[in-house]
Amino acid sequence: MKKVFFAFFLLFLALKAAFSQCTPATVRGTATVNTPNYALNTAFNSGNAAPATISNLSSGMFSFSGSVAGTARWGNGIRIQNDPTVGDYIYVQPQSTNNTTTANIATYTLQFNEAVTNFSLRCAGLNNQDQLRITAFNGATAITLSNANFTDNVADPGNSGTIVISGGNVLTGNNTAGGTSVNTNRITLTIPGPVTRIVMTSGKADANNTSTVTLGFTSLSYTRCVKVPPDINASFVNMPVTGNVGTNDIKATGTTYGTPTAQPGNPGPALPSINADGTYTFTAAVAGVYKFSVPMCPGSVVSPDCPLIDLVIRISDASASNNKPFANTDMATTLVNTAVTLPTLANDKAGSNNAVTLNPASVVILTQPQHGTASVNSTTGEITYTPGAGYTGYDRLTYEVSDRSLPTAQTATADQIITILPAASENSTVASDDYNSTPLNTTVSGNVRTNDIDPENNTQTITTQTTTITGKGTLTLASNGDYTFVPVSGFNGPVNFPYQVCDNGAPSVCAAATLYLLVFPSSSLPLDLLSFQAVSDNGDVKLIWTTANQDNVNRFELERAPLSSGSYSVIGTVPANTERSGTYSFTDLQASRFMDRGYYRLKMVDNDGRFRYSRTILVNTGGSVTTTLQPNVVPAGQPVMLYVSGTQNQRGYRADLISATGQLLQTVKGVAGSYQRFDTYSLKKGVYIIRIIRPAGVVTEKLVVQ
Repeated sequence: MKKVFFAFFLLFLALKAAFSQCTPATVRGTATVNTPNYALNTAFNSGNAAPATISNLSSGMFSFSGSVAGTARWGNGIRIQNDPTVGDYIYVQPQSTNNTTTANIATYTLQFNEAVTNFSLRCAGLNNQDQLRITAFNGATAITLSNANFTDNVADPGNSGTIVISGGNVLTGNNTAGGTSVNTNRITLTIPGPVTRIVMTSGKADANNTSTVTLGFTSLSYTRCVKVPPDINASFVNMPVTGNVGTNDIKATGTTYGTPTAQPGNPGPALPSINADGTYTFTAAVAGVYKFSVPMCPGSVVSPDCPLIDLVIRISDASASNNKPFANTDMATTLVNTAVTLPTLANDKAGSNNAVTLNPASVVILTQPQHGTASVNSTTGEITYTPGAGYTGYDRLTYEVSDRSLPTAQTATADQIITILPAASENSTVASDDYNSTPLNTTVSGNVRTNDIDPENNTQTITTQTTTITGKGTLTLASNGDYTFVPVSGFNGPVNFPYQVCDNGAPSVCAAATLYLLVFPSSSLPLDLLSFQAVSDNGDVKLIWTTANQDNVNRFELERAPLSSGSYSVIGTVPANTERSGTYSFTDLQASRFMDRGYYRLKMVDNDGRFRYSRTILVNTGGSVTTTLQPNVVPAGQPVMLYVSGTQNQRGYRADLISATGQLLQTVKGVAGSYQRFDTYSLKKGVYIIRIIRPAGVVTEKLVVQ
């Protein structure tokens, strides 16, 4: 008897490291079975009773093997063969003898490296007295199959025969007792899963029939869980950031990345430009958290079947003191019935370039896990997850964290993704991406292993590195996870460093992650100015201001500028207190003697000499100003006199004669308390404006020439 297996598979690489994100990907029957490129018509184990195996099919996702019982021999073994109609297929041929005993029954096994779901297998070419038994397994446990798992479809062209489904997971020929005939020779088997192994035993139902058994797989599909970590990055408004979504993925040869799509709620329309190898660039004009879905297409898989991985990029306004915190995804892996504690804040940080820190007591779970429970340690912010009894698989929760900004704390949210493994799982280890930030020209340190977890409690060791990126800086990473980054003088912006962690289990396994660093472009003053007010009172001006988040502040200098000149001068100094916040005041005595209207501002100075200015305030000091034009209606040629009142401290002014079209015709200068003359002999009939510019402000008078 002869078995022919037509197979078209799309498959993915099995992962050794325990990445804690499961994204489903449907594997359809649209690619050649001959992934290792075996020579056509080449036999394996020909004439041998031992199992014949073709492994490494489709990047190692599964293996296919065949064997015969008893003393039987293979006729031509297993081979890859080509058919002009169906393409490459697996050709299996035991010796062609009748089926008087079970010795010539052939068994074929499809073994997956990991559990799959939504399994679908289409068998075709069954005819005459062909008989097939199918058994499915999840691990060592057999999966009960019934008639509901089988679907009849149209007959294959060129084949005829009658087959029946009977007795649970047995597919038999038309002469089998107790069977009900159906006029079709194509059967589709579907199993929701999970499935790890499919075993098919076939032969002839007629003991006297020595003809061949023809069986083909015209399609095979299933859904597997692609386990890849989400990717993060950070930058500033209008500053390009580069990255690679594939840096921490273990992927099949030929994996490509597709066009990203924005998830709902992004602050702006910007999209990253992603290349097929996973490298990307991104620039955003609006601060906030941007979330994208990126297709990851292992091997020959194409959209829409590619799994989607998350890319989260946080954009900060470098000059703002109220950016939201940077909260990033946490991952963990644990064994069945075993709680795990996640260091929630290890890769989170306040989003502004000041001394504000995160508040561990603010951590709260917004979305509870579906397959377990979670609790928060209010002292550390750590979250302990406990899986439900006996549950294995994946779970997710969402938390919120706030910083200590005053008067209003800023908040951010992030996910925690947990993998729960069976007790007998292979050794694994987990590495999570890290984030940190630093001011301009400031060294930053930390430990990348703080948020890396080993579910078997093996010791993790970091692969050491000293990496210099020209124009950006140098990272030194020790085996215990400690790192130091020294930025190049003047460098600001994002920089990242992939790293590897391995455990000492048997066998040892490794995982990859990335350290993301953000160097702020300026060392802004470490305080928040909450308010700045000015009150004019009987010629004096009282200035009042309040601050929060003070750190290393030395003093406040008060500056004043008349409205006309805009030239500032220092009028007083107030020392800063030693508290985290403060309320301050200063009175500019007899301010009206120096200006009728003008500006005030604060110069906030740090202990190391750095400073920044507050917003400006326009104040009317209450000085009295009178202007008189005598007369204001004259015939052409008659002069007019302009009088401007004021004190001797408000001396200078300038008066411009302007036409109705805005043309400057004459200019005179004078001092307060005196008259100035305008000649009208050259003016035509019409309306003119005289604009008086003084330290107290600008005043206009109307002149009519008849």
